Amino acid sequence: MSKTEKKIFILDTSVLIHDPGVIEHLGNNDIVIPLRATEELDKGKNGQDLLGISCREVSRKLDYYRNKGAQHHRTLKTGIPTDAGGMLYVDYARADWKELPDELERNNDNRILLVAVAWQKKKKPNNVILLTKDINLRLKADSCGINTEDYTHDQQINTLGDLYSGVVTIPLPLKLAHLKAELGSNGKIEATQIIELPEASGLLPNACCYLTFGDKYTLAIYDKANNIFIYVHKPKPMDPTKRGLLAKGPINTEQALAYDMLLNPNIKIATLVGKAGTGKTLLAILAAMKLLGDGAFTHQHDGKPSRILVWRPNIEIAKSLGYLPGSESEKFAPYCGPIIENMRLILGKKYKKDGDTNYVDPVAEYIHDGLMEIKPINFALGSTKHHCVIIVDEAQNLTPRQIAALITRVGENSKIILTGDPNQIYTPYLSPINNGLTYVVERLKGYDMFGHMTMFKSERSAVAELAATVLC
Repeated sequence: MSKTEKKIFILDTSVLIHDPGVIEHLGNNDIVIPLRATEELDKGKNGQDLLGISCREVSRKLDYYRNKGAQHHRTLKTGIPTDAGGMLYVDYARADWKELPDELERNNDNRILLVAVAWQKKKKPNNVILLTKDINLRLKADSCGINTEDYTHDQQINTLGDLYSGVVTIPLPLKLAHLKAELGSNGKIEATQIIELPEASGLLPNACCYLTFGDKYTLAIYDKANNIFIYVHKPKPMDPTKRGLLAKGPINTEQALAYDMLLNPNIKIATLVGKAGTGKTLLAILAAMKLLGDGAFTHQHDGKPSRILVWRPNIEIAKSLGYLPGSESEKFAPYCGPIIENMRLILGKKYKKDGDTNYVDPVAEYIHDGLMEIKPINFALGSTKHHCVIIVDEAQNLTPRQIAALITRVGENSKIILTGDPNQIYTPYLSPINNGLTYVVERLKGYDMFGHMTMFKSERSAVAELAATVLC
């Protein structure tokens, strides 16, 4: 196809919802939205969740172009120029069902195939491309001779192995070996001599570093803004018989680096990526509680304590349990389990006070005192969140657009931590390489207020380690 020839992209609902800005992002190419897609947007527009927000945003965008076209006596049927230089159409299936194999049902997905077939007849077939996040729809389109592609505008990497790890090992030559001891003694060292080493070339802000000399190493975090390496204490050896029973601090070098990175007040956006059992959520909660205890985010004008906001997607990995009765908190309670379990590791189990017959639940007290609030993602949007630490757990199940919407809620004197495992995605149309968590890591790496670490060592149990390594 000639470089000067425009493409005609047929968009399904999955692409529109994934990125409401897709019309402009496709440049000066022509865009066809099947009329059936507007019906699906209409069904989702009333939702108060992130899906509903996306549906309404797309509807407003289409109405913007409808009004723009009306000023020049054009309609979505005849085509309206887009702001990016293309043409926008809303069209319906004119082709006969006989154009498709008999094996295909006459359903809404396949109506989109009919729209593509009709445009293939109007234009050069090779120029018409069905753009969809739906893998099965792409398979059907390809088998019917329709060019089809995934929408990859916000995809930052080609494989998960390309994801920025945030961890660097820097071997020190003999002439710089003394810096390792100085770092441990002084707590920080000037970085110039080390970053001039080939192994430290392109070192990004807040990188988690292993400074090695022979078989010895020192942990450090690179503070690029101040051109220093900050010393990180190695974790104390843990009694293997108490593994996972009580969490009071990091228990391996990965956790030590991640924990110090999370505690850095200058890092306002932090991400932790890792397989099951690496301690992502536990460290995020532990660091947030430490920051609150130290008064890091206290209201300056009235001295009121700050709080921790935990946001989780209400995603089910098995068959849905259906409608759950009760209040909002009661409905979301099953999804709060992982957070509550980690809180119990930190605060301990229920106990009896001297002379009291009733049990005291330290986790319930912490939440009741207003120090922590656990909410589903659907209820996270709204007002700006000042003076708090926000934890977005299981962030790999959110789209780049949804992640951006959450981060824009962060106000003054606040910090946001995103955790997740890109290999455990349960949201349709997302993958390890195009989800919101990997998007944030790749887009924000290199900024002084951003820090990231990928973790590999599982501490949950030998069983969990085997499963995460071999089965996932």
